[in-house]
Amino acid sequence: HNCHQSRIVYTIFLLVLFSFFLCSIATAETNYEKTGSYSGPNGIFDVTLDGRIIAINGDNILREQTIGSGTYDIVGHFDPGLIAPWGASFITVSPDGSRFAVGDNYFGQGKVHLVNISDLNGGTITPDSYNHENYDAVWMDNSILAITYANLDNNYWGEVAALDLNSQKSTPLITIAGASAGITFDTAGNLYTGNGFDYLPGGSETGQIRGFEKESIDRVM
Repeated sequence: HNCHQSRIVYTIFLLVLFSFFLCSIATAETNYEKTGSYSGPNGIFDVTLDGRIIAINGDNILREQTIGSGTYDIVGHFDPGLIAPWGASFITVSPDGSRFAVGDNYFGQGKVHLVNISDLNGGTITPDSYNHENYDAVWMDNSILAITYANLDNNYWGEVAALDLNSQKSTPLITIAGASAGITFDTAGNLYTGNGFDYLPGGSETGQIRGFEKESIDRVM
């Protein structure tokens, strides 16, 4: 009888301890406070390794003067027409921070431009350019970009391809039965992308996010 009571008391103790643990986690996850605000660059942007924002606004490349300052300098510009009049599709800084890729946002004749950060001296930038339709992109490593785009030869369905900047070879990885959308990888190398718009029967729906395991990506690569 005493043993049974001890087990009950011990069980209650564990439940109380577990409830306290959950409350602590919930409090930690929601304990946010505003530390300030500042102006954005009025264009698509990414963050360099030193924590400053770098952006594309029209033909101009902007870089934040200091971290969190909200003040931007024009550190370079593209020749007119290199970027679509409605703005670039993406900018993404390489993992080693030495360069960044920019999608020109043209459709049917898209190009991805590659710029060395060391070349940003305020003048005209002549990038390395690669023929590739583009909507969004993320680096897989320092030489391979995973790019979302619309395949003109397959009902304009959104696809993801790996563009090797060294060999200039583009390898299709996955197809989304809908419009292209954003893309990211988690720390384990799994790929996530969405359906930007569901315009054909079947497949995924607008807003759906689908994940693809690293192993399946590696098999295609």
